[in-house]
Amino acid sequence: MSFAIPARLATATAAYRPHLVTAYITYLDLQKATAPDVELDASYTSVLIQSGDHPLLARFAPRWQQAVAAPKLNAGDWYAVAMLDGDRVFGHFWVTTTSLHGIANGVPNLRLGPDEAFGWDLYLDPEYRRGKIGLWAARITIETLRDMDKKIGYTHLVHDNAGSVLWHHGIGFNWVQV
Repeated sequence: MSFAIPARLATATAAYRPHLVTAYITYLDLQKATAPDVELDASYTSVLIQSGDHPLLARFAPRWQQAVAAPKLNAGDWYAVAMLDGDRVFGHFWVTTTSLHGIANGVPNLRLGPDEAFGWDLYLDPEYRRGKIGLWAARITIETLRDMDKKIGYTHLVHDNAGSVLWHHGIGFNWVQV
């Protein structure tokens, strides 16, 4: 016996089918890493965000992410870095220095040591992804983690994100066997 699934129901349930995503865990030895020596126009700045009520947070994080992040930021477990061109937020990344239970689908559970950090969601607006901006973002990332006295930085990336794979490889990240 067979039956037909109404088109409306088939379309609605297709979005909930599981998808296989392959991700890599990468690490960077911050003691040996060379932060790219890139200087940009003075209009480019970065801001370390350490509190859940920081005004820049609402300019790049959706409300659900703000709600999750605010208590973690206030406790000193998470940090965010916003990258600005004048007043425009064009990029950001998140860092935790404490052990992490997967905060979203595809984010690994990690047990971090006192000299380790995990970064995720490094994002640059598409118009800022060429030229020296990516190298500048790498310098900001490395310097921020060093300022926190971290020796190893971890991240994860999806295998089909070629730009991210190339950026991580070019900066000196190593792939972890999983």
